[in-house]
Amino acid sequence: MTFIIRILKIHRFQVPRLLQRHSEEVRALKEQLRRQKEKNQKADKSLRSTQDELSRQRSQVKKLQQIVEKKNLGEREKLASKLTSTEAALDDSNRRVQVRFIVQF
Repeated sequence: MTFIIRILKIHRFQVPRLLQRHSEEVRALKEQLRRQKEKNQKADKSLRSTQDELSRQRSQVKKLQQIVEKKNLGEREKLASKLTSTEAALDDSNRRVQVRFIVQF
């Protein structure tokens, strides 16, 4: 029986320390949870901001594509490119004709 009394005395002195350790651990975990919630809120805010910006950019691209289609700007660009290549070919032909003309005389 004295053995049990000794064990109870030992545990009686350890209980406050265990409770204090537990309380400290709970406090630390609550602080960690608070910080994580703050990080999540910042990340959510950043994500919403990025999604809003992406939505605005998509809307702007859609409007510009409609303008391009409405004014046939895509066709104009193709024609301008074709004109440039045709002009380059014409210049090349002119140079060849001049060289042949010079060589003949």
